[in-house]
Amino acid sequence: GPYAYPTWWVEGAAGLLPDLWLRNNWEKFSAFAGFTFDDIAVEAIKVNEMFKFQRRMIMGELSPEEENEVPEENFYLGTKDESYDTSNHCCANTANAYIAHLTSYETVWISIPKDAYELGFEGSFIKHVGMTLQEFYDDYNNFMRQGHHDDDPPDGFYPEGDIKDYVDFWQ
Repeated sequence: GPYAYPTWWVEGAAGLLPDLWLRNNWEKFSAFAGFTFDDIAVEAIKVNEMFKFQRRMIMGELSPEEENEVPEENFYLGTKDESYDTSNHCCANTANAYIAHLTSYETVWISIPKDAYELGFEGSFIKHVGMTLQEFYDDYNNFMRQGHHDDDPPDGFYPEGDIKDYVDFWQ
């Protein structure tokens, strides 16, 4: 319906926040005293590695031990990723980080959902991102296929430091 939120946005916006928060705050926990980031880093909070893995999937460049014989087109972000029944959930976090790269993390977590009830998700997306969902899918897939599959994401793709410096959750 008009208030439906696409699976890739719901899962990506929700998953990205704790990943980024823990990546930037893990040292504050006494339970991690004496450990390094690599000691505690679960796959998700190694966001640059997740970005590279998702880029390799979209480019069809998985290594033999990662290979799962699925054509890379299956990993492209598209309308199939709007539904839980058909999404493979592969690029949800990276797609939301890409929205933030184009606009801001405030757009991902505050602006889009704030206007989605009134405008519908796509209407709010168009208002804040400046393109339709299909235009975004095409743009994201093209972006992820550029460069070398082991390139780091562009500078600023993932925020460094306190998320409160990027998003005012209390406005």
